[in-house]
Amino acid sequence: MWGLEEPGQLDRLLVISPHLDDAVVSCGALMLAHPGATVATLFAASPAAYTDPLNEHDTDCGFAPGDDTMAVRRDEDVRALAAVGATPRWLPLCQSSHEERADPIAEPPGAADALVATIGDVGPTCVVAPLGLSHVDHQACHVSALAARVRTEGVPWLWYSDLPYVFIPRVLAARFRALHKLGITASPACPSVSHDFDAKWRVFEQYVTQVPVLERLWQLRDRLERAAEQYWTLD
Repeated sequence: MWGLEEPGQLDRLLVISPHLDDAVVSCGALMLAHPGATVATLFAASPAAYTDPLNEHDTDCGFAPGDDTMAVRRDEDVRALAAVGATPRWLPLCQSSHEERADPIAEPPGAADALVATIGDVGPTCVVAPLGLSHVDHQACHVSALAARVRTEGVPWLWYSDLPYVFIPRVLAARFRALHKLGITASPACPSVSHDFDAKWRVFEQYVTQVPVLERLWQLRDRLERAAEQYWTLD
């Protein structure tokens, strides 16, 4: 039974997402196969004030000074998650491009507390969290999830490879080395997922402001269609 879920384990998923699209990119097939998930996005808040000019990513996504970019992206999140039968839950932290943090890859103040509270409210049968590859917000989300796991008992966890960052050479190996230093071993998991890639891509297309940029940077559709989602247990 190595790598396979227990009966009922995937009935009520809580997926932890760094940003407002990462859960669909990395776990869309899982959520399509198991509707009813809750997606908790850690960095979902609008900052007190946006920079003028906006940061490079927001500008590339077509936003202009004066736009509440995160409000637009939260609206996209509602539509995308509805298409996989999931419910959004937005946590009150800002992503690093909108609010500078003293240590961008460390656990942000209040992050683990917010995740623990969310787990208590949702009562999931399984928590699905990122390995935290490459991007500083993904790394911060990962360490926050690890801290939350220590404070929650009786619920299994799965950890997903952050797409598309897992394709950057050596980042996955670096994460496994860091976990090994903590006494944690990663083992592959194979939860049941949907194999309808077109359905997953249609869901991702609801993130209208993100699609052109990620397609240009990553050839995202082709890359995601070629590669399966990857899941792990950390023991």
